[in-house]
Amino acid sequence: MSSLHNLHNPTPGKDSVIHIGTLLPDIMSTYGDDGNALVLRERLRRRGYQAEIIRITLQDDVPSSCNIYTMGGGEDVAQILASKHLRTHRGLFTAVEAGRPLLAICAGLQMLGEWFQVADGSHAEGVGLLDVTTVPQATRSIGELVGTPLTEGLAEPFLTEPLMGFENHMGATVLGPDARPLSRVKYGVGNSIPAGSSIPATGLVDGAVQGSIIATYMHGPCLARNPQLADYLIAQVLGVPAAELAPLDIPAIPLLRKERLAAAKPPPTGTAKAQHSPIYVLHTVAPTYRKRALKRGKTTEVALPPLPLLPDTVMLSHAGVCDPNKGNLCQWCCNQ
Repeated sequence: MSSLHNLHNPTPGKDSVIHIGTLLPDIMSTYGDDGNALVLRERLRRRGYQAEIIRITLQDDVPSSCNIYTMGGGEDVAQILASKHLRTHRGLFTAVEAGRPLLAICAGLQMLGEWFQVADGSHAEGVGLLDVTTVPQATRSIGELVGTPLTEGLAEPFLTEPLMGFENHMGATVLGPDARPLSRVKYGVGNSIPAGSSIPATGLVDGAVQGSIIATYMHGPCLARNPQLADYLIAQVLGVPAAELAPLDIPAIPLLRKERLAAAKPPPTGTAKAQHSPIYVLHTVAPTYRKRALKRGKTTEVALPPLPLLPDTVMLSHAGVCDPNKGNLCQWCCNQ
């Protein structure tokens, strides 16, 4: 196992290299979340700083000496492996205790908590750096996520623009007293609520902020869509107020944000019911649905009907087994 310790002086400047540690990209970057490290590096370089990305895989110790860390999303098995690795190789604990920023996305948020529930209903041990727990929500959340920044947990109230990204998850993350939400959800569901729970009168929130850790359900990559958040993290690395950073003019970013904001939808209201979102399947791998598709005049895809109210164990089986693109369907869907 290789060692990445003692990389550099932890106080960065333009004469030193700023190291960006991307944690376990071999298993925790489902939707290109390692792009967040690329965004940080580019925004640093455009301001005249030297920056380098350090890939920290399952074959490596976890160094405590990176200036900032990023982590992406992954499935249950990947989360369990990642949690065990970070608890065994404890460099991240040392780094967080020293105030080094850490950005975690989706499953990274879940896995950094105390525990998270997996498909068989058991609780997998988390890393324990965030005061959060995660259980299944009523239905999988897929779509645009937009929120209004909440600054209570941040080192400075720099974030003023809407935070936005793409969410795709089945988890409902509950914050404990030591964690603060990153944003108030305007579109999407963010942290959501456990199945059967009622949405609070104050609405839904996204993410968790605790110490130097910022975690969110926003893919995108998150920092490509949210330059203010990227600059907030960079300012924490440099030890300067974010407002003092030289501005960057990248015309594509506001265009991207405008386009994705137009695609967003309001969050749900009321009580979460155990009802599965429609799934679109290729009829070439699902013969049962091919007949229906042809009858309906469709030649490429067909929507499955929503599931009725079912026990959580059945819901989890459905969510974990159904992958029509690979020809896998749970018993309920096969009988439709």
